[in-house]
Amino acid sequence: MVESCQFSNNRLTDDGFNQIVSNLNHEVMKLDFANNRISNMDRKILSAIMDPEARLEYLNLENNLISDKAAEILTRIAVTSKHLKYLNLRKNLLTKKSAEAISELLVRCGSLEELYIGIVKINLIVEPNQLGRWSLYL
Repeated sequence: MVESCQFSNNRLTDDGFNQIVSNLNHEVMKLDFANNRISNMDRKILSAIMDPEARLEYLNLENNLISDKAAEILTRIAVTSKHLKYLNLRKNLLTKKSAEAISELLVRCGSLEELYIGIVKINLIVEPNQLGRWSLYL
């Protein structure tokens, strides 16, 4: 059983990312896709690795080409995860337009402990007592 997959620094594009992720099983706990050329993620494929039965705890997508729209798809799916603890979206093409989806993720994903987003300024629509035990790194 493979629990950790390292795909960083491979110049992966959307097709490569989607093909790899579609062939993974629910037992993978750590995925690292940092420093690639991923911009869009297929909703159906992401749902498969982040559904409530999946064991994915760590997802690193730092330094790709992920836009607000792709981040919204990712965060809307991630809220259903029971195991996701770490999500890194730093050094992507995110703007303040991602704030609402990210706020929803923070409130609804009870397992999330660390979120790296790298947005200069974001106004979270979250009460301090709702933040739980995770850390937000801007």
